[in-house]
Amino acid sequence: MKPTKIAVISDLHIGRKARAKDFCPYDEKEARDTDYKGKFLRFIDAHSIRADYLVIPGDISDRGQPDEFKLASALIKEIARGLHVGPKRIVFVPGNHDVDWEESSIPDSSGFRHRMRYAPLRDPGLIFERLVGSKRPHFYEPPHFRIWEFEHLMAVGYNSAWSDDRSVSVHHGLMSNDHVRKLDERLAGLDLSPNRLRLFIVHHHPIQYSDPIADEPDFSAMTNSENLLAVLGKHNFDLLIHGHKHSPRFKTVSFGSGFPLAILCAGSFSARLDTRWSGLVNNQFHLVTVEGRDPSSHCVFGLVESWTYLCGSDWVPSELYNGIRHKELFGTYVQPHMVKETLRPVIEQRLREKGYAEWPKLISGTPGLGYLRYLPPNLVMDVLDSLSGELDFLSHGKPPDDLILISRGD
Repeated sequence: MKPTKIAVISDLHIGRKARAKDFCPYDEKEARDTDYKGKFLRFIDAHSIRADYLVIPGDISDRGQPDEFKLASALIKEIARGLHVGPKRIVFVPGNHDVDWEESSIPDSSGFRHRMRYAPLRDPGLIFERLVGSKRPHFYEPPHFRIWEFEHLMAVGYNSAWSDDRSVSVHHGLMSNDHVRKLDERLAGLDLSPNRLRLFIVHHHPIQYSDPIADEPDFSAMTNSENLLAVLGKHNFDLLIHGHKHSPRFKTVSFGSGFPLAILCAGSFSARLDTRWSGLVNNQFHLVTVEGRDPSSHCVFGLVESWTYLCGSDWVPSELYNGIRHKELFGTYVQPHMVKETLRPVIEQRLREKGYAEWPKLISGTPGLGYLRYLPPNLVMDVLDSLSGELDFLSHGKPPDDLILISRGD
């Protein structure tokens, strides 16, 4: 399987809710930052960040207006060029903010305005309509999904906001049972070769998360997502990327089939965030690197790298207090007690010989331990915390690259 890099920018909210003046086509006084685009382009150039694909999981605009999508189209093309992503390798889904908010405020018994709610997004002069194309099915009519087939990637995008209406107060996602059934049927007829990464993109979150400040219930999750996840498990999907929640997360789950599905909640690239989250969540950019597929487990392995935007510091490696770790690894699914049993004699011997053990060298230099590189960082630290008392050592730094174990013995 060819290594694949996927850049992710979600929930841009181009318009009045964007944090930067150059991400708003109006004279918006609340937008604090200037040259947000330029700062990002200089950041990815300075760090030589490149990608094979660019994924945008919804809420491209703030109110679905023509000027917002015109600006968004230009910005996204520049960002893709900066990442060295070809114009045909941009994949997106609409969000609940990507319909024309004005149509619901004007009485129309004929339903014509409602049918035209995606007209600004579908402007033929913009990049979005060219990416969707005329191929059916697509986002704007049942069953509301679009499939892109590349040599090394099969991506499925679903419009989870198809039933949303501006008049309701809770903008939850929905995938009907009929859409689930049709997706299942379509996937059964496609080439699901293990040589291709299987990616699902949707706007609304299919699982519940804890908010940074858990003081109110979240009713905006995707309804009927259990049935969707069962179908993705049945067809061994590797990765799901979604937006909507502006607080980023990364986790691996398994449903029904037991096949692990890595889920990236991408947060927001450029929206003004809830002020109650100040110091807890920031805007995010992600680079997902899928390095390969394990021939024995058939699971992909790799890492998610995340950067956060801080006023005065520009783009910096993310930390948990920004919402997500800078590096999240995935692909090794072993119970903690088994990891502990495997590591105990190796660490004990290394500490006895040298008095210290560098985690990257420990797992790469010991035959049979290379797979441990892709353990989730929290699992690594939990196991090492358990072993530290038994083997009398201290841990300094963070996995996967900066962790060292130092013996406390004489």
